[in-house]
Amino acid sequence: MESAQPTGRGVCLSAPPAEVGRVLPRGLYGMVDVLPGEGLAAAIERARFLIDNGVEAVQLRAKGAAVERVSELAEALVRFVPLLIVNDHPAVAAQIGVWAHLGQEDGPAVAVPFGRSTHTLEQAKNAAGAAYIGFGPVFQTRTKETGYSPRGSGLLLAAVRCSPVPVVAIGGITAGNIDEVRATGAHAWAPISGFWSLREDALALRRLLAR
Repeated sequence: MESAQPTGRGVCLSAPPAEVGRVLPRGLYGMVDVLPGEGLAAAIERARFLIDNGVEAVQLRAKGAAVERVSELAEALVRFVPLLIVNDHPAVAAQIGVWAHLGQEDGPAVAVPFGRSTHTLEQAKNAAGAAYIGFGPVFQTRTKETGYSPRGSGLLLAAVRCSPVPVVAIGGITAGNIDEVRATGAHAWAPISGFWSLREDALALRRLLAR
């Protein structure tokens, strides 16, 4: 059998599906970014903070990092993260036996459970084969440039109603608007800067973590 290429673009892996039948946990969906110039220890520490605060699913996002570095970090995280999701590198996810996360331009579908980024109702309706979808940006965010204006809670509600799989809300989510997000029936939510800015605020963190 040919070895899979270590990239998320146009890859179809033949490894057996990992954790078949498992459902994405409800509540806060953790995001760990590998920042330029920092060592792996910093990303590992952030993942431990998420897990210590009750988060069960964590996505590793290492834009521009070498595949060897992504693999090394994923190997470290899988030891203590209940559900690890690797962004952009389905080959790494398959090798370790975890989930993958793909953008709209990635694919075709891979032979591990995966999430798919979506930004429109049409994309949400047609996320064939995905275990879940991320939908956003719900609100204004500077964390990632998607090319889409804020979708708003109304469009998030419509996505929740039309998606055949669980929906993770992402983009600009904070302790101040989390009730609006939860009211849509979203399965989970991924506050990125909105989470890390609250590391010393236990009450606000509990609001974001509540299922």
